[in-house]
Amino acid sequence: MYIYDGRLPGAQSLLKKQPVTSPIGQRNFYYLDRGISAFGGRGGGSGSYVWENKDLGQLSDSPDTQVLYVPPTPPKPQTIGKIEFRWTFDAEGRREYETALDKHLKDKKLVSGNTVYEPLSSSADIATLANTSFANLVLIVHGASNGPAIGVDLGSSAAGTKADWIKDDEFAKVIAPFGYTNITVLGCDSVSNKFTPNLAKHLPKGSTITGHKGGAFEIRRHFKPNKDKGRLQLTRVSSNLKLQKFKTKG
Repeated sequence: MYIYDGRLPGAQSLLKKQPVTSPIGQRNFYYLDRGISAFGGRGGGSGSYVWENKDLGQLSDSPDTQVLYVPPTPPKPQTIGKIEFRWTFDAEGRREYETALDKHLKDKKLVSGNTVYEPLSSSADIATLANTSFANLVLIVHGASNGPAIGVDLGSSAAGTKADWIKDDEFAKVIAPFGYTNITVLGCDSVSNKFTPNLAKHLPKGSTITGHKGGAFEIRRHFKPNKDKGRLQLTRVSSNLKLQKFKTKG
């Protein structure tokens, strides 16, 4: 699950951060299937964007999709008899997760064409991995509760590290040159916290920005014990997609 941190100590600019390419699975993220409430509704207001409610989240005339996502935290081990079954986000776990995620997003018509998946270790990775070869970008990230911002690494109060929040205006500066036709932000209420509508105002005319609305965005994972390999096997994922679409007007 991708949840807000509850703190927004000033989003750190992607432009000032160095690219991070940490090995997969080192960071400790929130469990994807743990339920935590997110925002109170804070809609309303006026702006230069256009609200659309038809075919929410669906892409049109879009060949290829790039999906950048916060890696999942492994679930608790399951003990059956005397055997303990575990799942880890290693090479095999990553293949299972991306296969399941790809099927789910295609079933919901959020990705199309050739689809490439890349895990994120920090918000700086978004700028590093963004690619003009793709018409569509899907971000699965954390959303801030009290401001228009997204983040990847939530930091640790115990370790004294801050979250790497990036605000809508800073993000627009980074992402605009890549010319994505469709950008979908799946994170805790990126509509009510104004991230997606504000992003639509900052980007050049001709793009569609879609965001999750209505509280916490949850990805639920489904496992079964694989006795042959002595491990949990990820079989599918599902989520509580509730989307709002915005047209950029430049």
